[in-house]
Amino acid sequence: MAVDRLANFLNGFVEAIETCRDKQLVTPTLVLIYTAIDILGSLVSSEAQKDFELKKAQGIEQGKFGTRHSFCFWVDSYMEPQKYFGDECRSIEIYGARCGLLHELRLESDMSRNKGARIIAYASGIAKVEDLK
Repeated sequence: MAVDRLANFLNGFVEAIETCRDKQLVTPTLVLIYTAIDILGSLVSSEAQKDFELKKAQGIEQGKFGTRHSFCFWVDSYMEPQKYFGDECRSIEIYGARCGLLHELRLESDMSRNKGARIIAYASGIAKVEDLK
């Protein structure tokens, strides 16, 4: 059954994420998290595309539908970043962080350089978020 295969696949991802986290492998943990969100976003791409087309008709979106839209749609729908992190963290910032890490192994991305997404910095161990701000 497809649902069982998907559940097993996602459970494997969660186990890999937890293993990397427990071994304090920060970058691999983040890579796996962002990859999982990409995969989950692809599963709701038809809903995301409808949302994109509606926003495009309203003049809120432009260009072509793509991975960014599915990723951000999933983050907004299921992670609700502003609910947990406040207005400082929107789905576009999380997408920009994903792009910077996956494509350049950096905090910066084209989204932060050119499209107004704020940079997300990571704190682990004894580091404090306040120090990064």
